[in-house]
Amino acid sequence: MWAALQALREREVLSDVDLELARLLAELDPQADWPVILGACLASRAPQRGETCLDLAARAGAPIPEDDEPGAEAPGLEAWRDALAGSGLVGDPGNFRPLILEGDRLYLQRYWAYEARIAEDLIRRAGEPADDVDEAALQGSLGRLFPEPPEEGPDWQRVAAAVAVLRRLTVITGGPGTGKTTTVTRLLAALLEQPQGEELRIALAAPTGKAAARMQEAVRHARAELDLEESPKERIPAEARTLHRLLGARSDSIGFRHDRDNPLPFDVVVVDEASMVDVALFAKLLDAVPPKARLVIVGDRDQLAPVEAGSVFGEIATGDNGFSKAFGKQLGEIVATELPFADSPVPLADNLVALQRTHRFRDEGGLGPLVRAVRAGDPEAAMAVLRDTTYPDVNWQAMPEVREEWDHLVKELAANFEPLIEAAKTGDAEKAFQAYRAFGVLNAMRQGPRGSEALNRQIEHALRLKGAIPARGNWYPGKPVLVTQNDYRLKLFNGDVGIALPDNGGLKIHFETPDGGYRALTPNRLPAFESAYALTVHKSQGSELERVELLFPEATLGLNSRELLYTGVSRTIRRLNLRGTEAILRKGIASPLKRASGLAPKLA
Repeated sequence: MWAALQALREREVLSDVDLELARLLAELDPQADWPVILGACLASRAPQRGETCLDLAARAGAPIPEDDEPGAEAPGLEAWRDALAGSGLVGDPGNFRPLILEGDRLYLQRYWAYEARIAEDLIRRAGEPADDVDEAALQGSLGRLFPEPPEEGPDWQRVAAAVAVLRRLTVITGGPGTGKTTTVTRLLAALLEQPQGEELRIALAAPTGKAAARMQEAVRHARAELDLEESPKERIPAEARTLHRLLGARSDSIGFRHDRDNPLPFDVVVVDEASMVDVALFAKLLDAVPPKARLVIVGDRDQLAPVEAGSVFGEIATGDNGFSKAFGKQLGEIVATELPFADSPVPLADNLVALQRTHRFRDEGGLGPLVRAVRAGDPEAAMAVLRDTTYPDVNWQAMPEVREEWDHLVKELAANFEPLIEAAKTGDAEKAFQAYRAFGVLNAMRQGPRGSEALNRQIEHALRLKGAIPARGNWYPGKPVLVTQNDYRLKLFNGDVGIALPDNGGLKIHFETPDGGYRALTPNRLPAFESAYALTVHKSQGSELERVELLFPEATLGLNSRELLYTGVSRTIRRLNLRGTEAILRKGIASPLKRASGLAPKLA
């Protein structure tokens, strides 16, 4: 058994952590045999694959790994389940054992607990209507804040605002340009016009510094356009924080200062870009939000799930707009629109609103149809858009095949960053960040000769050869960096982007702050970082870029997914240049991401 596990480790099917757990469990129970120890190793490996548990049914009887040279074989489902159920290392849901078996799902104890806490909390919040709602005042607010309803169908932005006033939990999902932030700003205005609205304490948050800065900028812009007196406007927060900052990250612990025993001091908490929040952070967020507070969770359910374990937002934001009959009737009267009912409502039906009308893409362009086709899993419609050369905002090209073609592409990409270098030389952080957001290179791969890591080095080398940056030295005005490790002391978090600017004869790295300003750090104070000319699609979440060069190298054929492609093509607001073969693109559109999880069954 140990030789087989070590062989799987050498093939990187398992990690050192997985094997150490297996040895520890074998010491606790010397009778543990292959089905139990293998199950423990694969359950330990699951979070590293983005999953919260091991799906026994999916892996039973299959070779491990599932390739041409299997190194071991998983037990049959019934035998595997029986062996686990009979082990003292494995408990039923609610037990405190190293492993938890729930149906055909095997968890590490803490990941089962995360899911159970999330499901319990969401179900409780979903079932509690808000107190003391003045429906007449709400109708007046909605009529003024949403004065132009669509010609056909309900105004789902207005519906979302009404739900947020009537319920303690609201989940809002929508694609790019559907007005999520505008909706949030207006629903906050409606809340402030309710009785006791002047007393509301409101917090805005997002998973990363980049997403928080973008949320803050969008809320400020939407707030300025509100048909509202200045006093209520000023009570809509001007600052968005990272979730780590909101919860009170501690450098000496994986816990936070705010939890069930020390909840957040807010009456309304709004979380944007929730698709990026992993299961552990989601559980800790719910722990910290007071039971009687309103929680508004906003995101795009079709985007990539977090790099870490879980896909919580994707699992709670399921189903079409369809309310229970009782709540749908009440809501319809308030928004003055007939709303759809669901005969069998999804678990959070009365708390979920899907925004459907996009405002971002031009009617004559191809970006809107392309994004919708990818999201719908329609490869024929997507390829029709890509083949249509009349669209001004979408271009499809093949990836370079030979070295000379690749080198030429690198030079083209590097030339697009010269405006960033020039803007940075002025020392004006605002101009530098505007230049950075004007063009972005996104790559489906991180490693390999054509992944983002190599491409960053190649772009920098091309800039040196052209004389745009100094021939020597690691730092120069305009160098963009991406933080890859949380540093709670410096309040820098994974995904934050900084740009080097001249400073009194030296250089400092400037980062956007949630209040719309900038702060600067010397390079030697930065936590782990990497160059940010080219980002992986995962790292680009929360970004909006004027123009995007999106690369899908040949090696991504087996890795591509619908969510990866959708996230990449939806990062741009003006123009997309997509490079990849038809086979890769079709494979992605036809392959929705599936992660083993038990949250949806727990909610149901």
